[in-house]
Amino acid sequence: MSALFLVTFAPGPGWEPGRPRRAQDRWDEHAAFMDDLLDAGIVLIGGPAGESIDEGPTVVLVAAPDAAAAASVFDDDPWLDGMVVIEQVQRWTLWLGTPP
Repeated sequence: MSALFLVTFAPGPGWEPGRPRRAQDRWDEHAAFMDDLLDAGIVLIGGPAGESIDEGPTVVLVAAPDAAAAASVFDDDPWLDGMVVIEQVQRWTLWLGTPP
């Protein structure tokens, strides 16, 4: 049985400040990877948080058995080579509504 986890990503050392998110290196590969996770039902929702979609953190809701598994689904993400870093993985208990 899967639980829900919020995975927060922060810009890494390879991130180019001032450059739009979708213009960062390997955006297309990263987007395709994330789309595959969405299609598989592992990633439920995700996107930039904060005032600036190009500089702020990204939050992704993941269905996984535990926190380690929630983080490991991103092992092959082309952006985890320094474009972004996993900042936090925390369990999320949903009390209202249903996940998408």
